[in-house]
Amino acid sequence: MTDTDRQRLAAILGMLGSEHAGERAAAALQAEAFRRHHNLTWDQLVGGKTVYVDRPVIVETAVDRPIPMPLVQSIVAVIGEPFPMVILTFVTLAAIFGALSRLLGNL
Repeated sequence: MTDTDRQRLAAILGMLGSEHAGERAAAALQAEAFRRHHNLTWDQLVGGKTVYVDRPVIVETAVDRPIPMPLVQSIVAVIGEPFPMVILTFVTLAAIFGALSRLLGNL
């Protein structure tokens, strides 16, 4: 590994101390990509050994995804149904026409 590679890895690993979870996650993915690109194990990488491995190591990373609230899920499920969409469309149109008639009636 060259000095430029070591400097790049140091910069990537420095981002692991970020306050922002997204930056930490991106830095971890970049570090893993760096390790795979150089075909090294983590032990070899941090130990300074430059012994290359014959096969790549696959690492699964967990992704933290926010779970929508139950109310939001139920609203999305209802809106996705064809019949409630028709009713919501008519209710919306009635509200628009009602508002327009009140506005035009006051002229």
